[in-house]
Amino acid sequence: MGGTALEQGLLEQAWPFYKLLGDAQPIRNALIQFKAEDDGDWATPLRLAFYEGLLPVDGYGWILARYGLCNAITAISQGELPSHPDDRKACIRQLTRALHHELTGRLTADLARQQGREPTAEETAPMAPGRLPALLDANPDLTAEDVYHIDLSHLQSTVQLAGGMGPCPELDLACELCDYGSRLKGRFAPRGETPFDPFFVGWRHYLEAIAGRDAESHINHFREEARAGAEEGNTYPSEVLHRLLETIGREAEALEAAVTCQSPQSLRERCQKVGDFRPMIRASRLQGDPVHFLAACQEQERLGKPRACAEG
Repeated sequence: MGGTALEQGLLEQAWPFYKLLGDAQPIRNALIQFKAEDDGDWATPLRLAFYEGLLPVDGYGWILARYGLCNAITAISQGELPSHPDDRKACIRQLTRALHHELTGRLTADLARQQGREPTAEETAPMAPGRLPALLDANPDLTAEDVYHIDLSHLQSTVQLAGGMGPCPELDLACELCDYGSRLKGRFAPRGETPFDPFFVGWRHYLEAIAGRDAESHINHFREEARAGAEEGNTYPSEVLHRLLETIGREAEALEAAVTCQSPQSLRERCQKVGDFRPMIRASRLQGDPVHFLAACQEQERLGKPRACAEG
């Protein structure tokens, strides 16, 4: 029955049979034939491709092409979709390119309007990295008081999602989106919660650190915020620093940052991995946890470092 339904193009009816058999490839092959510009009912292809995970990157492209940025941001912001990290990164790259293109298109159209002309074909094409900051530098009126060219919630969401991409050309575009956002002025220019205040300034530090451009200076921004937050009893900046250091592969430093924002018990496995229980000892002291303090001291002694409890 599944094969008959598939031959008739009835994917909704065919999928349960192939799913039961554990053989998604025939449905996947059928989905590959779909094009974003095709007319017709897209509910089933989108559900199967993106939400059922049969062709998630293509499916996400269809959401962008047919339903726009708002729906695309909602779809990817659910967190658990797509389930494979590489597919999720590929979808976020698509989103970043799309929003960057929409923003630059509106900026160049506004500039052409101010000059009493139509934008050229070159201006309406996707911009290569580096051109957006140059455009904004040359035309400061584009970010004058209360002038916004794109939905700011879309801009904020995309920038935050970009933190999960890793180094890639689209990460450079996301840094440019932060550059644009940091220039905005007026009543609706987003603020943020420390260490992302102003919002786009903080996120540019975060994304530039991941990109590896002058990473230490950008990481220092979060170190200072984490230090100030700890003095005030605010652990969120330390959580951000911890996440950033983990993202860029600096595990030992990430573990140190976790001392002020994670429970001693949660640090145990990671301390064992790096062969150093001093972070767990410090976390136990800081959080008044005598049970895990003793456990960490014992683990450190097994490593041949008996003075750690006095020094840690």
